Amino acid sequence: MIRVLVADDHPLVRLGIKGELATEPNVAVVAEAQDSTGIVAALATGGVDVLVTDYAMPNGQIGDGIRMLSYLKRHYPALKIVVVTVLENVALIRSMKKLGVDGIIGKSDIGSSIANALRHAVSGHVYLSESVRNLERDFVPTRVATGASPKEIEVLTYLARGASIIEIAKAFNRSAKTISTQKRSAMVKLGLKNDAELFRYIAQAGLVNRGSDALGAR
Repeated sequence: MIRVLVADDHPLVRLGIKGELATEPNVAVVAEAQDSTGIVAALATGGVDVLVTDYAMPNGQIGDGIRMLSYLKRHYPALKIVVVTVLENVALIRSMKKLGVDGIIGKSDIGSSIANALRHAVSGHVYLSESVRNLERDFVPTRVATGASPKEIEVLTYLARGASIIEIAKAFNRSAKTISTQKRSAMVKLGLKNDAELFRYIAQAGLVNRGSDALGAR
């Protein structure tokens, strides 16, 4: 039996995922959560094999996005994680893969992909839904984004969305100095000399958000 924790801040999305899994043999949804606080509370009780979670969920104690996924990978290394997202951001998708998530599903693919993602995850294979595969296939980068760390890429992403250093620091509970350092480090790794080159890069690299995002929900 695959024991699943479903996490999303929208009850209807949780209901939809549970509905898709209801007819699957050997799959049981054993808990739900609306943010990272609920995820940690559910995991503390044990008995969860796979977490199916939204990428962007505001107000949780360990945040959301890359920050949350990094925390869960460090503290629950045996947990399989499948991320359901509306992200159209190749750099963040690759950052999630680099962190070791076990599946990434576009929300438009839930019906056709969620069960497959669970089976792949428990078998030790990474699953990418069709929309995610297409996004990676069609992306033509002008510069390799993997030179920067996941946290640095995330800082660049929020800068692309118009957030200030101070706003990003507050959103991730870091100091403005730390965010500035991560920005400078990313620029050095990507060979960018000034802010003009930085913003040109993040536009060309697909980092400008075109859907809902964690910062906007905070």
